[in-house]
Amino acid sequence: MAALLPPDDPAASLPLQHPTRDEMYCSGAVSLIPNSLMEEIFLRTTAKSLLSLKCVCKSWYHVIKDPNFVRKRFRGSQSMGCTVLSSTITTTTDGYLGKKIYLGSFHEGWKIENADGGNGKWETNFWSLPVSKDICKELWMAACNGLICIYGNYCKTTMDMWNQTEGVLSEIPKRHVEKYSMVYICNPTTHEIIDLPRPRKEFEKGSCGFAFDAKRNQYKVVHLFYDSQHEAWTFEIFTLGTMSWKMMADEAKEEEPDISWYKLHGAKPSNPIYVNGFLCWLIKFYSGTCDACVLCFKVEDKFRPKLIKMPEDINEDYFLEAIQAQQNVTFLVKMNGNLCYVEDKRSLQLLNIWMLKEERCLDEKENVWIKKYCIKLDFDLNFCRSIIPVRIQNKDILFVSSNTGELFSYDTESKKCVTIFKPEGLFTEPLEEPSQIVTCMESLISVRDIIAMKRE
Repeated sequence: MAALLPPDDPAASLPLQHPTRDEMYCSGAVSLIPNSLMEEIFLRTTAKSLLSLKCVCKSWYHVIKDPNFVRKRFRGSQSMGCTVLSSTITTTTDGYLGKKIYLGSFHEGWKIENADGGNGKWETNFWSLPVSKDICKELWMAACNGLICIYGNYCKTTMDMWNQTEGVLSEIPKRHVEKYSMVYICNPTTHEIIDLPRPRKEFEKGSCGFAFDAKRNQYKVVHLFYDSQHEAWTFEIFTLGTMSWKMMADEAKEEEPDISWYKLHGAKPSNPIYVNGFLCWLIKFYSGTCDACVLCFKVEDKFRPKLIKMPEDINEDYFLEAIQAQQNVTFLVKMNGNLCYVEDKRSLQLLNIWMLKEERCLDEKENVWIKKYCIKLDFDLNFCRSIIPVRIQNKDILFVSSNTGELFSYDTESKKCVTIFKPEGLFTEPLEEPSQIVTCMESLISVRDIIAMKRE
């Protein structure tokens, strides 16, 4: 009896596929172009096109995926354009509250385009977080080097139970509401999104930042909250690649400022600003005084605290009024790589912008604020509750409305403001709760590659 032979390889029975003439010509032409020249061409190519060009051939793929190229292109994109991400409260078809993230981007000349090619609308949602069964009351975003950290709290109010009679899963109310936190890291350019392990503490009474440790080449999610049991500020740090959270209590030294008597500014603490290797929070003294300052932590230096005093000529009465009214009308922003303090005096129709004097002044012992702009808000802002300066280009400042999604361009010379973009379909009416607004630059950094590289 003949021995049983293993089945033949199915691929062996397929006809041999010869490359077409166009494929042979393309591969031959590509091989004649030096990689250095291709890199210069790719540096001037849009991110959307580069994602498609990666599939042309292996040589182009390696050029576009090269970390040095990714860094060069990101540095160039900082002067080319910007992406605005907005999270809004929505209602799903089953009646549950949810959060959706929307994307809009603009480049030189304030040309607005949407993620689907630029139809002048923000109707197309960028992505939707899975919240059909859970109520996500709060959702925040933080940006760093073209990546976005999305975090918030879920409140699970129902549970699934198998209905044996009908043969389906049924939702029943839970006796105890289950609360848990979630964290996502995403790249809005490449549409990558991954979820991280849950932190040990909820985000309700703290704030979360996203930073890059250049010394160790690591991205870190930093959760800052006040530990009432130990009466100290505590850090919970997640380093991409380790896939675990690490607790780090603030053990103040004699030469370091005592921040235990401060709390985060605002009824709903705003996200910290990552600028030049520092995470910066706006904080205020526990008493009802106008003793506010900027709390800074250098990511590379074990998060030792540093306090920066506010500008000397800020309106203390207005600041106290804002505290009592629990309004976030004073906040920090990052514009063109600089830390700025913004004072939105809507009742006085004024908006003041202070900027730290030098780019690297956060490393200095003495910091100097410069009152860069004093803008008279005598133009029509419709239902805008708060406008956030996003970017300065030549003599124009770009503003975004936190509750209507509109974009305004303000000419600092002519003192005129023009509405350059009004979303259709996204905000049918002004939101009761301000929408989270985050700006970032285009980046080809792969989140999955960062995690895979750190695990090796």
